[in-house]
Amino acid sequence: MYSQNLEEQYITEYFKDKIGKFIDIGAFHVSALSNTRRLVELGWSGVLVEADEKNYKPIEDFYKSSNKIQVCNFAIGASNDDLIFYSSNGDAVSTSDIEHRDKWQKGGINYTETIVKQVHVLDFLEVFGKNIDFISIDTEATNMDIFRLIPDWFWSQLSMLCIEHDNGIAEIQAKLEPFGFKTNYINAENIILAK
Repeated sequence: MYSQNLEEQYITEYFKDKIGKFIDIGAFHVSALSNTRRLVELGWSGVLVEADEKNYKPIEDFYKSSNKIQVCNFAIGASNDDLIFYSSNGDAVSTSDIEHRDKWQKGGINYTETIVKQVHVLDFLEVFGKNIDFISIDTEATNMDIFRLIPDWFWSQLSMLCIEHDNGIAEIQAKLEPFGFKTNYINAENIILAK
C-alpha cells in the first residue's frame, strides 16, 4: 500500500473496476505516501503536480515514457506570480507556508529557500481539470487555500476527493454536501469524500 494510512484502500474500493482520470496536487514521490500510484498501476491516466524540483525530477524521470501520466513542476495557488518556496530537500514537508516550515525546522528538517513557478487554481483546472474522477490535494499547509479556490463546475463533475484537511473538516464537508459528497474516511491528516 502506497498511501500514508488507509486512503488507498478507500479510493480503490470506491472505484472498483473503473479506469478513470485523476489529479494529484503535491505528488511528492512516485510511490511513497502516494494516493494515486495504485490508480496508475490499475490503468488510470492523470496529472501529477509537484512544486519542489528535487521531488519533481525523479517523478518526471519515472514517467517520461508514459503517455497516460503528465508531470508538472509548479505550485498551485491564488495567482500566477512566482512563489517563495521552502524545499525540505527530498523530505515530504516542502511548503510555501512559513509557519509550516518553522514547525518542521524545529523538528530538525533542513530547508532551502527557492523560487518556484505558481499557476492559479482556475487556470490550472481550465487546462487539466476536465473529466476528472478523483483529486488528491496534499500541499503542506496550503491545502485549504487551494480548496477554497476550486470552482463549482469542478465539484459537479468530480466523484471523489482526498485532501489533507489542515483541521478544515467542517468547512470541507459543508462546501461539498450540496454537490452530493459524503465523508468516507477521516484520519489525523486526510479526509476522503465521495458521491
